[in-house]
Amino acid sequence: MKRPSWVHQHIAEILRSHPAGLTYGEVRSVLQGPPYSYSPSDQAHLDRRMRDLRRWWNIRKSRHGASVRYIIDGVRQEVLEADGVRGRIRAQVLHEARGRCAMCGQSVAEHGITLRIDHRTPLAWGGSDDIMNLQALCVRCKHGKDEYFASIDGQLMRTVLARTGVHERLATVLSARFGQEIESTLLALAADQEDWHKRVRELRYLRWEITPIRRKLRNGRHATWYRLDREGRWPDDMTREIRAIEAARKREKRAGAEDRGD
Repeated sequence: MKRPSWVHQHIAEILRSHPAGLTYGEVRSVLQGPPYSYSPSDQAHLDRRMRDLRRWWNIRKSRHGASVRYIIDGVRQEVLEADGVRGRIRAQVLHEARGRCAMCGQSVAEHGITLRIDHRTPLAWGGSDDIMNLQALCVRCKHGKDEYFASIDGQLMRTVLARTGVHERLATVLSARFGQEIESTLLALAADQEDWHKRVRELRYLRWEITPIRRKLRNGRHATWYRLDREGRWPDDMTREIRAIEAARKREKRAGAEDRGD
């Protein structure tokens, strides 16, 4: 779709008439009233259409407490592709991929796959069009990733990924699912680093009680879930506090070894 539909144009018209911006719910409410009078079925894909606006207009988000307002800052000089990525950036991502899917490793030349541009962190979770957040995936892998991510609580992930510290991100997920078994995949997404298991264990320095639950799957492999049994302290900077505790323990250990003459 090269041009915005009537629905896109109506949403843009509504936002332009409210310079201070509107929340998602407020846009939906205005569309339901005169002169638009959209039915609930007409608004079934409103979330996607709100994201689509970025293709034709400069959309800025402004946070007010727990709510996010959408503000139009003018028309784009260059229409973006369907995935919201500029042509030059798209070409660079595909070039760096060298014809291979970043997930399964299959290639265009050897397996006849088609590559799509994917946002590592979805835009709906607060991700950006920065090239570091983009990768090339084959159609099958992208579909599977999108399907899985759609099953995750988007509001929770927006809250989690808005935090800069890895320990804060993990703690936010654990706290939100207190007493529940949380699959390791969700914690890995929240941490966004390979050694996230260690970061989970380090929360115990702040008196967080977390129980790992290991199970054997039907395919013979094992998987681990985590359950928060007791929420500990929330210092302003969890990582800095944890590192300070670790350093103090190392000093105590060295001092003890010196006293024993080790």
